[in-house]
Amino acid sequence: MLHGGRHCGAVVFEMPDEATYSTICYCHDCRKQSGAPMVVWATVPADKVVVKGEPKVYASSAQG
Repeated sequence: MLHGGRHCGAVVFEMPDEATYSTICYCHDCRKQSGAPMVVWATVPADKVVVKGEPKVYASSAQG
């Protein structure tokens, strides 16, 4: 199983480590939307993903 979560720690997930599809994209749209040089994602059947927690608002830095 793969485990991950949000930076705030309020939401965590786990999913199987065998994706049905995965890719790396560095097209203009993906770079612009993510603010990163590339985006990586994987898909798995929805019934295999477990999400726990509730999103919350918090200040990630002193500047808020």
